[in-house]
Amino acid sequence: IIIFMPIANMIENDILKLHF
Repeated sequence: IIIFMPIANMIENDILKLHF
């Protein structure tokens, strides 16, 4: 999922951290 928004970016970062 590619969304150009700071909040979405933060959420995506959290998801990546949880997965890895």
